[in-house]
Amino acid sequence: MRLILCIGFMLLTLSLVALNVDVSGQYENSLYPQMFDTSMKMTDLNKLRLDLSGSIDDNIDFQANYNIELYDGKRTILASECIPEDVLLEYADSMNVPVEDLDQIFYYKYDNRYYLDNANITIYWKQFDLRVGRQLIPWGTGYSRNPTDCFHQKNILDPTYDKEGINAFKLDYNLDLNTTVTAIMNSAEDWEASKRAIKIRSKVLDYDFSLSYVRMAQASHESINQYGSDVSGQLFGLGVWAEAAYRTGNEIDDYLQLLAGSDYTFENGLYFMAEYYRNNNGQTDRDDYTFDDWANYLEGTSESLGRDYGFAMIQYPLTELMNGSFYASYNLNDGSAILYPWVDFTLGDNIETDIVLYIPIGSKNSEYGVSDVGGLLRIRAFF
Repeated sequence: MRLILCIGFMLLTLSLVALNVDVSGQYENSLYPQMFDTSMKMTDLNKLRLDLSGSIDDNIDFQANYNIELYDGKRTILASECIPEDVLLEYADSMNVPVEDLDQIFYYKYDNRYYLDNANITIYWKQFDLRVGRQLIPWGTGYSRNPTDCFHQKNILDPTYDKEGINAFKLDYNLDLNTTVTAIMNSAEDWEASKRAIKIRSKVLDYDFSLSYVRMAQASHESINQYGSDVSGQLFGLGVWAEAAYRTGNEIDDYLQLLAGSDYTFENGLYFMAEYYRNNNGQTDRDDYTFDDWANYLEGTSESLGRDYGFAMIQYPLTELMNGSFYASYNLNDGSAILYPWVDFTLGDNIETDIVLYIPIGSKNSEYGVSDVGGLLRIRAFF
């Protein structure tokens, strides 16, 4: 099967080149070693991505990329490996099942995937741009998190990693050089389940800012309204940014998320960045984390368990081809943190390498302390 896919992939690439379609892509191998008690397990990802782009007419462009993800090694994460024991015992007791059975009820499995990440057509008019298809909706100014972004999720351990596109219609109306109004509909099963959004972006006193509104629905189709805003610019030589989102609905408790950050680059190349994040929907005590909280967090439907967080990064160019970085994320409510020194370097013009060590700090029933030491070894080749 893999041989057939590879042959088909090569034939498709050659055909597209013959049709004057711009073809590029990348191959990635990512190895994730992780300690589980006294043993080390490893998950290995092989990812191949093909990027296509071209012009259909003077005012019509298209782009697409196709991804193949193949996993090896440890592919299943069990409840007992990622949720505190006391939470599992309490949940098993409420469900009247043996705690050992929870590993069969709740687990996360890395499945091989073959999928279109982005595939869309953009039509350009004098003041309007219309993009239809699978696409990224890059909302927010934050680095570690984006409260206003209800279309994509970020991984706090790798915030800049590729995000997957969503099926949407996006219309941009350029009022003038500084102001753009954007309307978005994320298509779903029916109109009520579809996300509809509008955003106004502009510039005032050298500050970029936006105002946004999103109407979305829960599984019950009860609507949620999100009101958001973000801003970025310079203040006293520092880069500064902030964003906030307020959600309200009949079936949820209204809550606010906000993020504020700043960065600075010294003359010797040393770069420093720090952010504060608050999620009023989070818990203020680790003893209040429920099984559902942990399940949503581990499945990626929520990005945090606590209410208040600090995030910081220091980066320094060790050589022309190598950077050394140190990241830290701290849960101010349960006292846990994760530290991750990171080295990235290039091997030639088209090969990038990342080496990361993840060091958790905190008690076993805290957000970051529940995990053991882990890491990442990644190599990417671009073509």
